Order: sequence, then C-alpha cells, then structure tokens
Amino acid sequence: MRADARVAVIDIGSNSVRMVVFDLRHGLPLAVFNEKVTCRLAEGLATTGRLAEANMRRTLDCLRRFADLAAAMRLGPPFTLATAAVRDASNGPDLVREVETVLPGRVVVLDGEEEARLSALGVLSGLPDARGIAGDLGGGSVELTEIAAGEVGRGISLPLGPLRLADATGGDLDKARQAIDRELEQVAWLERSSGSDLFLVGGAWRALARVMMARSDYPLHIIHGYGLKAGAAAALASYVIRAKPSALARLPDVPRQRVDSLPYAALVLSRLLAVVRPNEVCFSAHGLREGYLFDRLAIDLREHDALLLATDWWARQSDIEPGMVDLLIDWIDPLFANGGGIDPRLRLAACQLSNIAWHEHPEYRALQALEAVLRTPSLPLRHAERGFLALALWFRYGGRRSMPQAVEITQFLRADLAHRARVLGLALRLADKLSGGTVSLLKQARLEVDQGTVRLLAPPALLAGESVERDLAALLRAINEPAR
Repeated sequence: MRADARVAVIDIGSNSVRMVVFDLRHGLPLAVFNEKVTCRLAEGLATTGRLAEANMRRTLDCLRRFADLAAAMRLGPPFTLATAAVRDASNGPDLVREVETVLPGRVVVLDGEEEARLSALGVLSGLPDARGIAGDLGGGSVELTEIAAGEVGRGISLPLGPLRLADATGGDLDKARQAIDRELEQVAWLERSSGSDLFLVGGAWRALARVMMARSDYPLHIIHGYGLKAGAAAALASYVIRAKPSALARLPDVPRQRVDSLPYAALVLSRLLAVVRPNEVCFSAHGLREGYLFDRLAIDLREHDALLLATDWWARQSDIEPGMVDLLIDWIDPLFANGGGIDPRLRLAACQLSNIAWHEHPEYRALQALEAVLRTPSLPLRHAERGFLALALWFRYGGRRSMPQAVEITQFLRADLAHRARVLGLALRLADKLSGGTVSLLKQARLEVDQGTVRLLAPPALLAGESVERDLAALLRAINEPAR
C-alpha cells in the first residue's frame, strides 16, 4: 500500500453501514470522509434468524452509492467488513454474495473474537494510554476486550446489541436486563477486571454521551476522549432507562434515529458498570474501522504515539526552524522539575505546536491556536489533555485568563493543570520573543531555577526591549501565583 494513498473502509454493521476514507500521508490514518446510512440489518434477527429483505435492499443501495463515491475519489478497492448481523443470519452469505457484485474486492465477515480484537485495537489507536476494558456496542452485539500498555488481551462478543435485545425481549426492559445479566455472568474475567476503566465505542453509546453533554451544558461537543466518573455514568444510564423518548428527542445533538435504542444501550452500560465497577468511563470515536486499518498497516501502537505523529506533522507545516522543538523542550525543562505533573508527551506536543498560528492576524492568533487544538476531532487525546494543550497555546499567543474562551476550558480542566498550562504557554511566548523563533539566539539564553527563584540568563542585547521585559514579568507572576 502506498504511503501517500487514501483508502476506504466500509463497515456493514448491525445498525448502520458506513464508509470512511482515510488519508495515510501524515504517518497515521486521518479520516477525511465519513458517511453512514442506517440500514438496521439486525432488526428482527433475534426472532427470525434472517436479515429482512427490505433492509438488505437498503444496504445494497447505499453500497452502490459508496462504490460510486470511491470511484470518483479514485480510490482502490475498499476494505469491506461485515459484523454480527451478517455473520449470525442464515441468509448472511446471500447478502455477502450480492455485496461482492456491487463493490470491488471481497467482503471480510469477522468472527466475534476478531471483531473484539480489532475494536480494541481501534480504541488504543485513539487513546494510547487506555488501560481496562474496551466495549464496542453495535446493533446486534457488544464486544468486550482487555487492553493495557498498547496491547490487546482477552476478548468476547456477546449478543447484546440494542436491536437484538429489543427483538428478543419484545421491548420488555426487565427481560432485557435479565438477558444481559445472564450473558455477563458467563464472562468470569470481567469481574476480575474490577476497578478497570471502561472505554466505550459505538453509535448508541456515543448518543448516551451526547445526552450527558446536553443535560450538563458541557462546552466541548467532541465525543472522543470525553470521560465520566463511574457514578456519573451510572446516573446517566439510570436517567435514560427511565426517560420518555420524547424528552430524549428534544435534547440537542442527540440523534433522533437512536432514541428508541438508547434505553437498551443504557441498560447494557448499567449492568456492565455493576460487574466491572470501573473508576471512569471514557468514550472513543475510534473503533473497528481504525483497528482494522492499523492491523492491516502493521502499525505497532507501542512504538508510534499517534499524538506526537500528528503534532509533528503540524510542526512541519508551521515552518518552525529545524532543531527548535528539541531546544524548546530543554529550555522550559527547569520550570517543570521532575516533570512538574505534566505528561512529557504533552510538553513535547506543545513545543511542536508552538509556531502553529504564526501566519494568522496578530489579533486572532491566540483564538486560532486554541480552536485548532480544542476542536480538531482527530487528535488522540482525552478532554483534559486537549484542554491543557489548547490553553497552553492560548497563553503562548497572548490570550488572557479572563476571556470567555479560557474560562470555558476550566470547566473540564483541574485548576493545577490550568496553572501549569499558563506557565508553559508563557514560557514558550518568552522563548519566541527572545529569539524571534531562531535557534541561534535562543541558544544564548537559558532559564535557571535556584531555591524557587527563577532567573533568565542571556546577553544584555537579547534582554533589551519592552516586549521581552513584559513577557518575562508575566511568566514570573504566573509561576509565583497559586493555582486557582
């Protein structure tokens, strides 16, 4: 496969059929096109054992469109995957044969364990530090897999998708709860995973996240990396199970087509929380499709940090001088003794992005830098990490604490992290003012910390000028102020 190619992955799922086009030129796959059609293949499967003819026709119609799109985009044959509904239905092979007359290439029908493994690999591609249980909820099944240290462990697929549960129980939530408990009781290693975090994938669980965001007026409407404490997740599930469909449908950004399945998705989450008893629940936008592509490309997630590959690409686009990123890392290091409570990869990412907004109008550089990090959906970050980076760049470009954009971030960022982001951003700003963005001049200056006192050591000519004095004073004030 060419390193500069674009490739399409088509996922024939139990509820929806989706095509995602990935651009591979940035070192890791970047989604540049994403379209889904709700075909509900799992509808009626639990009672008939077959895919409904009308839903099969709808699937084939949307795949003809996807074939036309792929041809117009000059893509090669797509990677086409089929999951629970197709593999479990007695007429699933018939659909596969028809699909292969519509799309070039063959359809890969994934078994349950392979679907679980690839979904978990997708979670790790977007949340490299994820440790716990990855859960991918589709219309017909849920895949549960152990993940830790960039590796995938045991996995299983259970027939607990919302469409299948609704059919099998005739819409009775009490019967659905009993069915869920029976399936979960058979997975002994789940209880032994007590205290592990849960990482949730799938449209129905993403819709639950949107319910929580809408009810709490959460400021960042990006699902990937959104986290909840286990108690909040349990309360969310309880609310959705009891809520009237009309109340859920009125919430902003909650997909109308998901409303009927939301109580079942909430019920699966509720029972899973009771078994695993996690500390936190985190939502992932990366799953099966990303995992399949990572597996196909043989990308070792332990050796490639998706965040740093992305920010390195941004650095190269921003014309930062070669060698400047490494110099900035060393230059700011005295301010963060023993790491200063900041993940080293976040400090490196901030240095790589230091020049990101140089080409914007000076009045809007802080805003553009903040928005670029805060709103870009593809960054493999949890929300607190995203907020930290965005706030650091806000201060790097002269943004003020009192402005609404900065205040908004503090809603999902601890006070101590917000304080460190300010110090980091102001240190990067001072480095730029001293050197004009040049390695040769920044090498002539250094920060020194002695018994809590910070000094800037540099030739007098570099220190002359009001802007340098002003930025140094701002940095010193930030260092000496308590987090608030």
